[in-house]
Amino acid sequence: MSFPQPALSPPCPVAEKDWVIEKEGRHPQLGRVIDVYWDEIDQEWLIDIELYSPDGRLIGRESDALGGPEDFEPAVPMRHWSRIAKPVFPMKRDRTGYRDWRDAAEILGPRTAARQGGEG
Repeated sequence: MSFPQPALSPPCPVAEKDWVIEKEGRHPQLGRVIDVYWDEIDQEWLIDIELYSPDGRLIGRESDALGGPEDFEPAVPMRHWSRIAKPVFPMKRDRTGYRDWRDAAEILGPRTAARQGGEG
């Protein structure tokens, strides 16, 4: 469930169903946005993400649920993620078959218009 964008927040950078990849790290997480909302306390956009492997397998959630949802990562700060085009699975990896697959992702800029349906 998405909430309306507050009047004083920056434009929402993603929409539901958009694909995202972590900005940092040797083995970046890959995910699909299932919800996006503004955090009034920390003044930032948060996303709920279904995590995927670079082979296209749905992981759901990797962190301990601790009573929370078990099928997605909740309340992830968007500042650590980039919006990407829908990945072509399996994503190309380096020669070891394990390291960074970020080069296989097409980085897109943030959305600036009102929320629109995400990329297929």
